[in-house]
Amino acid sequence: MSKFIDFLIQNSDTPFVDSFYINQDENNCAYFETFGFQISFHNIHVSDDIAEFMSSENNRIKDWRGIKLQKVSVSLKNYAESIKKGIVCA
Repeated sequence: MSKFIDFLIQNSDTPFVDSFYINQDENNCAYFETFGFQISFHNIHVSDDIAEFMSSENNRIKDWRGIKLQKVSVSLKNYAESIKKGIVCA
């Protein structure tokens, strides 16, 4: 996960996520918003790039809607497969 976050930091114009932030107060929890979903990853490894990002003004903490991924995981998987197959455009 840290390598993906490093990629996002270095490529801020990527279409993979709409936004992301890392909350130090929640054990370095990374939050992503993509295709209308919010996804979190807890206890991420903090690289040098991530540490710098966490201290920057680009790391804007947002309200978490609190929707559990397990309830949408099948839909998210199906959506990702549709994008991969070209059925749905990202």
